[in-house]
Amino acid sequence: MTDVLLAKSKGQENGQNAVSLLDHSKAVLAAARAIIDEVEEYLPAELPKSDLRKLVISGAVLHDLGKANGIFQGKLHPQREEFPKIPWHQRQPLRHEGLSALIIAGYVKAAEKFSADLETELFSECENPEISRWMLAWLVGGHHLQMHHAEDDSSGLVRISGIGSDYIRFHGDLLGKEWQREFPEVLPEALYVPDFCISTNISDGDDHHAALMDNFAWESEELAESLSLDELLLLAFAKAILIAADVAGSALWDGEGDEITRLESGVRASLRNHYNQEDLKAIVRTRLKVGVNADYGTELYPFQRQVRDASKTRVVLEAACGGGKTIAAYEWARQYAEAGRKLVICYPTTGTAAAGFDDYLFAQEELERSLISSRASVDIRRMLANEPEATRGEERELRHPNRDQDLENLMKQDSLEAWGQQAIAATADFVLGLMQNHRRGLFSFPVILKSAIVFDEIHSYDAKMFGSLVRFLRTFPQIPVLLMTASLQPSRREALDAVGVDYELIPGDDNMERAGRYRLEWYEKNKKQSDVSDKYWEAVKDTLDNRGKVLWVCNTVADATCIYDEAEQFGNDVKRILFHSRFCYRHRVNRQNEILAAFNEDKGPCLAVTTQVCEMSLDISANLLVTALPTFPALVQRMGRLNRRYPLESPDGARCLVYDYDGMDGRPYLRADLNAARAAVKKLAEKRRVLSQHDLNNALNEMPEKVDDIKFHSSWLDGGWESKSSTLREGEATVPVLLVQHEDEIREGLNEIGKNPAVKEWLVPILASKQIGRVGSIGGYPLVSGVEYDEEKGAR
Repeated sequence: MTDVLLAKSKGQENGQNAVSLLDHSKAVLAAARAIIDEVEEYLPAELPKSDLRKLVISGAVLHDLGKANGIFQGKLHPQREEFPKIPWHQRQPLRHEGLSALIIAGYVKAAEKFSADLETELFSECENPEISRWMLAWLVGGHHLQMHHAEDDSSGLVRISGIGSDYIRFHGDLLGKEWQREFPEVLPEALYVPDFCISTNISDGDDHHAALMDNFAWESEELAESLSLDELLLLAFAKAILIAADVAGSALWDGEGDEITRLESGVRASLRNHYNQEDLKAIVRTRLKVGVNADYGTELYPFQRQVRDASKTRVVLEAACGGGKTIAAYEWARQYAEAGRKLVICYPTTGTAAAGFDDYLFAQEELERSLISSRASVDIRRMLANEPEATRGEERELRHPNRDQDLENLMKQDSLEAWGQQAIAATADFVLGLMQNHRRGLFSFPVILKSAIVFDEIHSYDAKMFGSLVRFLRTFPQIPVLLMTASLQPSRREALDAVGVDYELIPGDDNMERAGRYRLEWYEKNKKQSDVSDKYWEAVKDTLDNRGKVLWVCNTVADATCIYDEAEQFGNDVKRILFHSRFCYRHRVNRQNEILAAFNEDKGPCLAVTTQVCEMSLDISANLLVTALPTFPALVQRMGRLNRRYPLESPDGARCLVYDYDGMDGRPYLRADLNAARAAVKKLAEKRRVLSQHDLNNALNEMPEKVDDIKFHSSWLDGGWESKSSTLREGEATVPVLLVQHEDEIREGLNEIGKNPAVKEWLVPILASKQIGRVGSIGGYPLVSGVEYDEEKGAR
């Protein structure tokens, strides 16, 4: 490896051997060909397949062309005299993909002929060869998501300070004829990139590297404005496939021997691996508790059979919480087994994704499955733990006997490893992140194309995330999608209709929807005091005295902690659990599992005091719900934790006590939304009768229509020449941090279980406005002081 150009050095990625630039390009090309072959029949009909293939194949060969420069090679080849001695930490004046883009676009004078020949040799059959060449430049320049207008010299592709070099030399001589022999379809004999130098001295006017890149950006922006929607779609798909191919080529090539055949066959085998009907039947049989070979058709509710037999590619299932939607989802997916599809079930949060994986997929040993979320490695460790943390020392049979083997098979942290899975439980970010150029979504693009996808709890999506969902549905009409919700707001139904999403709407079981589940009671809060009225505590005591389960939901962490402290009055005979978002992840999972165990097993009375985190992540059925007034959709979600199981535990309805809340506007709810909820709750409470889910949905639909500011922008589809990530969800007021109190345990975990799970299980979300002191960092996350924390109550 001492006489060739390198793409990466030994130890740069997972301890791999050094890989030459030529070998890396061969690997990415092989992966790209395999991906295109495997997904071609799943692509939108309007996408020009031949143009897509030409762009991706050319991009695979040329995407790292810019690495053939002395500064980049000097970092990897410190022993080579022809390269400058560059410290590893030294920043490059121009990222390699930016140099590749400049060469292809013709912004380097010495390589103008190469650029012109690319246009005539590669794209002569395209409708607009010049635009096709520019699209290739944007494609290779954006494959690391850094191509965009830089706000300063530390972002984007260019550095203008602290670069330690007077020029960038491109070594076309070291590429030589070998590249033309290896890639004749992209580099015919006439195409050759010569040697050249680019100045990094800003006093050289328009000839220095930053000026070249800036002029390239302005011309790109002007040209991109003329792109048609079809051209934007072509460019977006080409970017996603190239990025996925680059990841596969990097991860599956070890630089030794002839690996191309193995790599290409591995990509094909992974993408062809799909579930079958028997896999899904086994999941449903387990949930219905019927025999291994039993025909369970008569056990299904009519709506579950209707979902299973739906004729349209898009289905919206609107059913009450706890009404059997997930079983319907697995039944729905059965019809796509023979089409060679994988199954992806998307949940709104990491907690719901982990619970869905644990409840439905984890025990299915015949099914190749994985959990994918930002904290999946932590959740998998918990599921496989020999001593489950959630039981707090109580003896319990091992969840899984083959711990070490399954840790190796199931701890999937890289999106690439999802390619070979048959079924995936994930946060919705895994799929919808694609729409905003999130790396995991781009890395998983081939899997997304070949999957049947379920989106659960879509009523919980904020306006921005729902807009990304609508764009996804509009962009991929060929992907089967099931949308599940307790209640689909009229404005969101109109948004689906407005973009032409053709779907079948299926309601849940009518008997369940109209069953009397709730007795709603409204109390005005005593404005002279902050304490909660004794009426609530009397109701709580009565329920606990009868060994019942009580869920008390507050709107803020501070209020929840206060209620939890007041509940000390019940002594040790009542199990108290505090659950909110300000725990580190490992403790939050423990609290969640404690609540699940306490509510689902006959272990005596229990009081769970929570915040909004209960609205989706807790599959529990309470005998009494006490809650501060939230928005009305949030109240419907909270009430979904009450009297949840069918047949109903309380056929005459269980009590839901709602007390007034008047917090700061927007913390966490807008005043206008609380006013509307207050009026709706009063109206329902005045009926003085048992209420059903149907009643709640009617009340929701009768409320003054709140028009969501649904944001349909997609950085992936609309970005044009730019390639950068943007947020999928509305901005949050918290930031994830590590606490100095946990530093010793974190560092101990680094040696035992690896960086990713060791760090992520200790992350605590803290209000961004809170006065904290940063004392360092671990694993890229800030280590802070000044936060009170204990395992029982979390951060304060």
